[in-house]
Amino acid sequence: MFAIISYIIFFGAAIAVQCISASTQASATYDTYNDESSHTMIVEEEYLNKHESLKTCFSFDLEPDEYVMFPNKTAYVPTYNKTYEEEHYILLGSNIRICAPSEVFEETPSQLTTVALHYISIIGIGVSLVFLLLHIIVFAVVPDLQNLPGYNLASLCLSLFLSYLFMLLGTQESVFRNNLACTAVAVLTQFFFLGSFLWMFVMAFDLFRSILNATENLRVSMKGFKPKKYICNSLISWGISLLFAAAALIADNVDGIDELYKPRFEEACWFRSKVSLLAFFAGPLFALIGVNFLLFGVTAYNIFSNRMKTGDSSNRAYLKKNYLTYLRLAVIMGVTWITGLIAPMLNVVWLWYLFAILNAFQGVFIFIAFTCTNKVKKYFKSNLLNIRRPSEQTLTAPTFQSYCFYANSIEKDLDKFVENKDKSNHVDTIVIHL
Repeated sequence: MFAIISYIIFFGAAIAVQCISASTQASATYDTYNDESSHTMIVEEEYLNKHESLKTCFSFDLEPDEYVMFPNKTAYVPTYNKTYEEEHYILLGSNIRICAPSEVFEETPSQLTTVALHYISIIGIGVSLVFLLLHIIVFAVVPDLQNLPGYNLASLCLSLFLSYLFMLLGTQESVFRNNLACTAVAVLTQFFFLGSFLWMFVMAFDLFRSILNATENLRVSMKGFKPKKYICNSLISWGISLLFAAAALIADNVDGIDELYKPRFEEACWFRSKVSLLAFFAGPLFALIGVNFLLFGVTAYNIFSNRMKTGDSSNRAYLKKNYLTYLRLAVIMGVTWITGLIAPMLNVVWLWYLFAILNAFQGVFIFIAFTCTNKVKKYFKSNLLNIRRPSEQTLTAPTFQSYCFYANSIEKDLDKFVENKDKSNHVDTIVIHL
């Protein structure tokens, strides 16, 4: 019924709200910190012998490690390469307050861009989480989706869902301040992201092999759940992901390994070294994307060059539809992470925005392409919304009223039979009633 669907949507929306709430909390914490450091109350006497600009300018405080105080009470700020005479700053305990130099205002647009990008990224990941969760729930409910391709896709969705979830956890201050939690979140994010691309590889390879071995019974063989095959796929996907995650963790904690290959997970809840990122995440990811597109290329050649041996046109159309759907999914996942890996290298703002938008689109695409199908709609109409077709009839136990109705009907038929004495038609009528 509607209650079940409402609960599903509510639960999914709650995740997005929680993600946005966490983002807001993190930003509020940052702003509060700035406010506390920049708006210490100053009495009028402290402005004596100070430059008039200190009363009206945009000012902020510097901590002792951010400036150098010379014996002549001149303060030097290395960040801006500026020297401030005593009349141009106010001493507040161990801190000093200065008027913001022009460099600060030049950095403001960049800071605003970073905040906007942060919110867009959080909202995009939240949207993907909702739709990925919805697909997993629908897969668990609808029996027609529970075949081998369906299990493979559900595993990919679960892997993406958990990777996004751990990515969000890595932005929480409580996790960031705990070295063990920060490392665990980074390793699990790496593990599940690699797992999602390995499941994409499994799906591409299964489709590739099915096309090569196309026969008259191909469409039948693609349906149904094969536990041994699924276990084999799981060992490939999760096993290889575990191998790279374990290698990164070992490199991070074993002495004698070049510092360039140490991820330093505890510093940022992700890879800190670009070399380690390339070795343990970006390299395998690019390799998988390349292999997936190679498999899809060979598969396209076999489908569209009429090399398939099956003579059933419906089988060919079924495979073409599956191929195009999986290809779109591979393109979206591939382009998303190619953009995500290139963006920090080139440090181009619009690439980060594109990455954030594509992150949101992954979950939405999976939901539209694989969840909003006719078989799913029919299932919910017939089982949850209790909508039956006019031609569908249900058998119920006979009641006293039905017995009386049939008895009266048979009696009328017998009367007609006696009056007309026509046995050819009314005997059949009596048999039908009985």
